[in-house]
Amino acid sequence: MKDENEDRPWTMPLPQFGKRYYSLGRSASYAAAARGDIPVIRVGGKLLGLPRVAEAQLGQIEQTSRADNLPQAAARHMLDQAGLASAAARTRRGGGTA
Repeated sequence: MKDENEDRPWTMPLPQFGKRYYSLGRSASYAAAARGDIPVIRVGGKLLGLPRVAEAQLGQIEQTSRADNLPQAAARHMLDQAGLASAAARTRRGGGTA
């Protein structure tokens, strides 16, 4: 009997990895890797995504989201990271954007 883990790759090219696991384009995948936002390794001059690590991380997020209402927390985090949290708060209060 074949183990289901045997079919999953250990690594894949970064652009393909970013698109499949994070819905990122090529440039965004490389930028996320440079920031350390997605799991990658460098082999020679090539960056490779780590699908098994990503699946484990995303699985942990899914488990936590049920208990902690992660979608709202994740949205706030993404706004904070993009520097848009204050603009979103102004919009909710009716202050508009600057």
